[in-house]
Amino acid sequence: MISIIIAGGSGTRLWPLSTTDYPKHLLQLTGQRTLLQSAFDRASKIGQTVYVVTEASHAHHVREQLPELDDDHFLIEPGRRGTAHCILLALDYIARHHDRQEPIAFIHSDHHIRDIEGFARSFAVAGRVSSERREISLIGIEPTYAATGFGYIERDGVIDAERGVSLVESFKEKPDHDTAQKYVESGNYVWNAGYFVGSVDTFLDEIAASAPDLQTSYDKLSSIAEHGSDDYKQAYLELDNQVIDVALIEKARGLSVVAASFDWIDVGSFKDLHDTVSQDEAGNYITGDDVYAVDVENAYIRSDDSRPIAVIGLDNIVVVNTPEGILVARKDVSPLAVTKSPMSDRMAELLAEALDHFEICVISGGRFEQFQRQVIDRLHIEPHRLNRIHLMPTCGTRYYRFDELENEWQMQYAEDLTDDQKQDIIRVLEESARELGYWEENPAGEIIEDRGSQITFSALGQQASPDDKYNWDPDGSKKAALRDLAAQSLPDLEVRAGGTTSIDVTREGIDKAYGMAKLIDAIDINRDDILFFGDKLQEGGNDYPVKAFGVDCIAVEGWEDTAARIEAIVAVVK
Repeated sequence: MISIIIAGGSGTRLWPLSTTDYPKHLLQLTGQRTLLQSAFDRASKIGQTVYVVTEASHAHHVREQLPELDDDHFLIEPGRRGTAHCILLALDYIARHHDRQEPIAFIHSDHHIRDIEGFARSFAVAGRVSSERREISLIGIEPTYAATGFGYIERDGVIDAERGVSLVESFKEKPDHDTAQKYVESGNYVWNAGYFVGSVDTFLDEIAASAPDLQTSYDKLSSIAEHGSDDYKQAYLELDNQVIDVALIEKARGLSVVAASFDWIDVGSFKDLHDTVSQDEAGNYITGDDVYAVDVENAYIRSDDSRPIAVIGLDNIVVVNTPEGILVARKDVSPLAVTKSPMSDRMAELLAEALDHFEICVISGGRFEQFQRQVIDRLHIEPHRLNRIHLMPTCGTRYYRFDELENEWQMQYAEDLTDDQKQDIIRVLEESARELGYWEENPAGEIIEDRGSQITFSALGQQASPDDKYNWDPDGSKKAALRDLAAQSLPDLEVRAGGTTSIDVTREGIDKAYGMAKLIDAIDINRDDILFFGDKLQEGGNDYPVKAFGVDCIAVEGWEDTAARIEAIVAVVK
């Protein structure tokens, strides 16, 4: 069996331990080995052939951590395009270099598992079942409690009771506690660990039957002579962002699942991390120099920096001190969303350099104050260069330029909503969310935010982490349902999908394309002279109006991808 480790992710849920530059699978969190190295140890028990798929921005670190692997066993994504295309890239490589009938195990780099032998046995069973039945086989974890943070697989019909193999009936999203309790008590459900097993031909047969979009993507990649060539990279970057569960697994004609009982933790939060490490009699994990804890219980306290830490009289908390930053939070609260964090040093340097060659417009959903904090305060450039920057907060409903004489940012226009419109919008959004069962009683920040020219609904709260947002609505169906329902009650306003879990409402006809039209008028340029970077360019996404407006667009996935594109463009024009 061939093992393929998927080593990707945004690295934000365990900030400041993990970052977008150095995500959690690269860290020593549960022992002397990093999560990635531990995943390699497990993969080596499955079979002798191991590959790692990772994105270009992390490739150097991943290679450093796994010197056991030859260079051609690192499969590099030019840019992040979701797990579906990550798996296609791997399938294409295996098809070129191995027997297409040999089972492949796709495993994750950020899970914590102690029972390596049990892990290997489960995959051996899944490999045999997949080969026997010529279908994709999954690994499900027998639930030990009513977990609300995992998806569930419903079983229907035993294939082999002795080996714990069943047919897959359906997939269930993360349930509330009462529903999870019913799942566990029924005995028909296992946790969905996201493990898939099947040969190249098995995957491709299912793709041909159930996922025509993925078939088109695979045909495009496999037709290129050299895997990893410049042409290959360009073709990959032109793909959209798709999730394997939604794009293929949930559509499959037939699947089997192997019920496993090995210990398993998806290290997605500090609570999960705390559960994996040794604790003292008060339930505390404390590590680092100059850490003082008095009357503290159930705490995760870690210092990787020279600054002393004192924690007194607190319970159920996380305190993390690193050169990247300091986090103090309840264990059950996600860290600050990366989309609300200041721009990285690398991105700030690239933008400053790009200003020597281009005018730059930043258009996004936040307020002007957020733009100031995240972008402008990080640039450290001369005032005369600031007038080459155009700020369009709240998705183009407002426009700011820097006045060098007054030494301040001045508003050029504001398409503000009236007070009556705002009240109606807020009422409709809450009523619609409650009707659909999407209203979050314990949000991470504000759910509905009045931004003057735009009202924004964020399903999990403004400060939810990107990973939590993605897991809430991986295929965008919830957001679409909420948008459509709210639009019925707001016919004279623009109701559109915003970010991953957000709905934006503005005056009719005001969107990012409107902002681009205003920019063209303001600086007297042609539409063909604009190059737009967007991560929601698909139809229905909040960047799509710009594409429909006829502006040249480049699809990006995250700030690292954007930075790489800007760096390449600047290198050409220097």
